[in-house]
Amino acid sequence: SSAASDVYKRQILQFLLPMQLPDTVKQTEIDLGHYKKNTKNGEGKDVWFIRLNFNFEALGQLQANAQLMDKNVDCTFSSLNQSLIDKAQPYIQMLKQRLIEHGLSVGKMAIEFSSERTTDKYKAHSIINIKV
Repeated sequence: SSAASDVYKRQILQFLLPMQLPDTVKQTEIDLGHYKKNTKNGEGKDVWFIRLNFNFEALGQLQANAQLMDKNVDCTFSSLNQSLIDKAQPYIQMLKQRLIEHGLSVGKMAIEFSSERTTDKYKAHSIINIKV
């Protein structure tokens, strides 16, 4: 239905656009892109990705990476700050459930402590790379 479609579009915008974040957030980086990935049978599949890097000042940075191939989605969240990881942890299952409700098959869905910022692969295939 049209009403359900409108709700879905608003939810996607709220997820993708950092307009709803508190004033304490200084900067959010967004990379959106596409690349081809070879499957086991050698077929090239389209993979779309989004990488969001949120700066929560005193709490530190949280990086969110999501990849979509067909209807399969993998999401990884990482931060250097264990406190920020602990705050985000309860929302991971909710996100997974919402993605499933929208007809996606969720593979990896994890939040982890990480000292690496995975930017090179994303920047090489980015269509959009902005900071807001």
